[in-house]
Amino acid sequence: MRATKEKNPCKRKSASRSILSTELVRAKAVEMKLAGRPYSEIGPALGLSSVRAFQLVREAMQEAVTVPASELLQVELERLDRLTSAVWAKAIAGDHGEIDMVLKLMDRRARLLGLYPQQEPATPGVGVFGSLARASISVEFVEASHEEPSLELEAS
Repeated sequence: MRATKEKNPCKRKSASRSILSTELVRAKAVEMKLAGRPYSEIGPALGLSSVRAFQLVREAMQEAVTVPASELLQVELERLDRLTSAVWAKAIAGDHGEIDMVLKLMDRRARLLGLYPQQEPATPGVGVFGSLARASISVEFVEASHEEPSLELEAS
């Protein structure tokens, strides 16, 4: 009877470690990409080429196939949280540029969450000044009885 050659259990553990290591690197690459880092930074940070970093992220995305919209929304909200926390202290301290940034981030969050009512598309002359201008033109036209409307705005 021929003796069958047993597989070396050490090699099996090594292969398992390699797969685990690849999965950890892939997960880290995806995490870095979700944080907005370019492949040119992800690759070297993980000891890989930029091309390999791209491949790992692409593989992970293909395996995910579809991600529910709620999960994508959560990722975007987490990004906004990180950005907000990065500028919050300076905004609270009165830095006008950072205050503006926080307001923009808050606006983006509100839009993502659908907190604003559906708005009509922007049209010329819309808004407070546009409404005043239309009202002024209408009143002047009626008062002038058949004269062309004046386009001058009067201060009220």
